[in-house]
Parts: sequence; structure tokens; C-alpha cells
Amino acid sequence: MDIFSVNSQPNDMLVEVTNRCNYKCNFCGHSKMAQHFGDIKPDLLKRILREAYALGVRRVGLYTIGEMFLCKDIAIHVKNAKDTGYEYIYADTNGYLANKSNLEAVINAGVDSIKFSINAGKAETYKKIHGRDALETVLDNLKICYQLKNKMNKKLKILVSFVVTNQNEDEIDILREKITPYIDTYMIHPIHVRHNGKNDIRNKLEPKMGKYKLDIPCFMVFTRLHITFDGLLTACCQDFNYDLLLANLNNTSVKEAWESKNAVELRKAHLNKNFDGLLCDNCIKETFQKYNKLQL
Repeated sequence: MDIFSVNSQPNDMLVEVTNRCNYKCNFCGHSKMAQHFGDIKPDLLKRILREAYALGVRRVGLYTIGEMFLCKDIAIHVKNAKDTGYEYIYADTNGYLANKSNLEAVINAGVDSIKFSINAGKAETYKKIHGRDALETVLDNLKICYQLKNKMNKKLKILVSFVVTNQNEDEIDILREKITPYIDTYMIHPIHVRHNGKNDIRNKLEPKMGKYKLDIPCFMVFTRLHITFDGLLTACCQDFNYDLLLANLNNTSVKEAWESKNAVELRKAHLNKNFDGLLCDNCIKETFQKYNKLQL
């Protein structure tokens, strides 16, 4: 089946195990988030994991806009995903809380990869970007992760991502030299301004290489489930303010939610490249025009 069709089926899922974060990264929209904070309930996620698996999803990421290690149940969630049968369980962390105890818990539970978000090569730049003077702590935790991988004889993949802005573009290789012995993959991608307000500082962070460009149609609408901590299905991993809600999984099955009117109409909009009145229009065109929220 063509993945870009109204009847496409998801094969991946991102779960917001928590929307709380201990960082204030200047390229992230977390500080602009309007909804309340919390962690997903294990029983709710366990049910969602079963229903998504029955729908054909085999990959699950246990993070979106929060820090995974702020969720006290993160290892339980990993184990539940593994017990359900998921083939690939991946996670993302800023690394500050990725200490030996926390890492051992999720590795033992069955996580397949951990990605560290490290967006500077020098301590002063790191503090400017992340709002915390913690580069050495994070690098030490990255090394611990590598040591645990070898000690526990796990086929764990360790990745580092680097969001390029005009504040750090000269430090890509500086960080590369520090992390190369301990990782499998170094992921480098420029900032995507997305749908920021006109006065948003992120609009001024474009690096020389240019900004990240989205393909149309957006694959997320067709292939991936995005679950908020309070059990809502949204169309986008960057839906900080619940503008693209598709269904409420507290009273709807995953299958029904994926086939809901909001989900089908949004896929049609992407296929027809007609996003007028939707947040997607701002995201793709990098504009900031008034839009209508999808209503449940």
C-alpha cells in the first residue's frame, strides 16, 4: 500500500511519556507550551501499546517534547512495549539525568536505542543554547551509556543529535571529536523554524546552511501515531498547544482514532496540498498566519 493515501496505516508511534522538561533550549518551542504538565499513566499506555501493535505498529519512541528521565515510570513503559512485542523501542534524552542508575533501568527493560540531544561543542555555547551549564555532565553520561552497553553485552544503539543554528554551526566537528568513540550515529540537521510567532527568537537562529525543509506531503500524517501524556492523538510531534488533535484515546480505540474524521480529512489536505486554515500551512511555508484548531 502507498504510504501516502487516505487509507494508509501507521508503522511507528511516538509517546509523550511526560511533557515536563528540565531544560530551556532556545531552539525549542517547549517554553511556549500552553497545556498543563504531567506524565502518561502506565495502564493507559499499556492499552495504547496493545491497540497500536494490533494495527501494525512495530516501532515506538518513548519521548516527544519532554525529558524521558523525568518520567518515573519510564522503565516500566519500555518493558511493557517489549512485552507487547515491539521490534524497536527508541528513546531520546538531553542527557542530564542519564546517569548510571537510570540508564541501567531502561537498558535492562529492553530499549533498543538512546539518542542524546547535544547541541554544542563548547561549554559556554552549550549553556547559551540549553540554559544549563552541563556539557561535561552530559558527555560523562554518554560515556557511561557506552560502558553499560559493553558491560551488559547489549545491542544498544547510541546516537547523538545536533540541531544546527547560527550559534553553534562552528562546533559540529568539535563535538564530533568528543563523542565519536562512544556512539553509533551522529545526526546533524538544521533548525526548522516551523510555525513560530513573528517575534520568536528562533526566527533569528538560521545557520548558513539554511533551515530544515519539510517534504510535502508530511510523512507524519500518514505513518506515525503521536500520543500526548494525557491520552490524546495528535497529528504532529511538535503540537505544543494541541492545535492538531485527531481523537481522544481515553474513550476511543487507536484504530477508531486513526480512522476518525479529523485524521482522514487531514490526510486528504496533505494529498491535495491544500492546508488553508491549518497549522500545517504555517509549518510548511514558514509563515505565521491565523489558523483554526482541529476540534474533537
